[in-house]
Order: sequence, then structure tokens, then C-alpha cells
Amino acid sequence: MSDYGYCPDCGAPGVRRMRRVTQCLNKHRHPHLSFNPPVEPRVREALIESYFVMRVKDTGGEQRKVTFPGHDGAPDRWAGWPTGFSALVELKRPDGVPEAHQAREHAKLRRCGLRVEVLSTKAQVDAFIDKATS
Repeated sequence: MSDYGYCPDCGAPGVRRMRRVTQCLNKHRHPHLSFNPPVEPRVREALIESYFVMRVKDTGGEQRKVTFPGHDGAPDRWAGWPTGFSALVELKRPDGVPEAHQAREHAKLRRCGLRVEVLSTKAQVDAFIDKATS
């Protein structure tokens, strides 16, 4: 990542950001300067998906990875419980939304009477599991 401008400390004609350390092009280091505040790490979709898999298994359900050969946009997982509740589940990172081709595929599946859920947080996963097991 480079930010070409003037160093606010020594006035060098360019600076480079490396993590939380600012480095002038003349190789001076200024650890007390920071261009951006620390950022919280982003939650990845894989974390939500592994949490979903663990919760389904813990509640006595079964889950499987879903693929539709020859079709894009399949939901990520199928989940079912001995009570008869089952659903196809699309898992996203927090604040993530399905892409256009995924939304079209979900709409087709819903028109055929299948339940398709989009979950993007651990709280949504917990609410879905509570609904499925009650």
C-alpha cells in the first residue's frame, strides 16, 4: 500500500504505509504516525459456515454441501432434522448479500416449494437452528 504525499513529520516528498508504521521514501521510520486507525478483522464466510455446520451437528441434524452440476448459484448447504424440518441455506459474511445469479436460483427453488434461507451472522444461524429444532 502506498500513499504518495508529504510526510507530516519530516516533510519528505513521499511516504509508504506498512501496517501501522509510516516509512518515508528517504527510509526514515515514524512509528508514532498512523494514517488509518486499527481496523477490526473482517469475519469471513468460512467462519459462519463452520459455525453453521457445528450447530447443526450439535442439535442432532444432518447437513450436506450442495452443488448443482451445470448451474451456478446453488445454496451452500442443505440441513435437515429428524423432526422433518429441512432447508437449503446460503451462508454469507456479515453484511453480505447473495449475488444476482444466486438470488435468481434461490427464487426458482422457492417457486418449487423449497425453503431457502440466507444467513450472514452467528445470531441468524442460532435463530435458524432454534426455529428448526422447536
